[in-house]
Amino acid sequence: MHPSLPNLPLLKHKVTQAGACLGLIAGMYASLCASAWAGPHEHGVVHMTIAIEGANVQLALRAPQESLLGYERAPREGSEKQQAAKLIEQMRSAESVIQWNAQAQCKSTSASVSAPGLQGKAEAGGHADIEAQYRFECGQAAQLRSAQVPLFELSRRISRVQVQLAGPQGQSQSTLRRNRREFQIGK
Repeated sequence: MHPSLPNLPLLKHKVTQAGACLGLIAGMYASLCASAWAGPHEHGVVHMTIAIEGANVQLALRAPQESLLGYERAPREGSEKQQAAKLIEQMRSAESVIQWNAQAQCKSTSASVSAPGLQGKAEAGGHADIEAQYRFECGQAAQLRSAQVPLFELSRRISRVQVQLAGPQGQSQSTLRRNRREFQIGK
C-alpha cells in the first residue's frame, strides 16, 4: 500500500465508531426529551432536560405559557403582545435561561423558541406550552461542574424548575426553586 493512502479498514472502523457514538447521543437526547415532555402540564413548573456529550451540551425546555405570561391564549391587546414578544426575545438568549460555570467556557451556538399558544393554537384541554431548545459548545468541558438557572427572573409565576441531566458521569435530577437556582453536574 502507498504511504499516502489511508488504511481503509481502519478508516471504516473509525467512521463506524463515530456513527455509533452520534447515534447513542441522539438516542439519549431523544429519550430524555421524551421523558421530560411526558410529564404533566403543571402551572408554575418548568421542565429542563440536558444532555452532555464531550464539549457539546443540548438543553430542551418546556414551560406552561401561563407560568411565563399569565394566560394560555394568544395575546389580546398591545401590552400583552409587547409582553409576549419581550419574553420570546429574552428566551432566545440562552443566558437568560441557564448560565454554566465560567471555567467550562460554554458558549451558546443555537437557540430556538416555539410558542404555538401565542398564535392561538392551544393544545387539548386549552393548555399552551412554550418550548425552547439550546445548544452549547464548551471550550473546557472537563471543567463543567454547575449551572445557575436565572429563568426565575423571567416570571414570578415560576415556582420550580425540574432538571433532568445525562452526561459522562451518569444521570441526575434536580428540583430548583426561587431560593435554590443552582445545580451540580456529576455529583
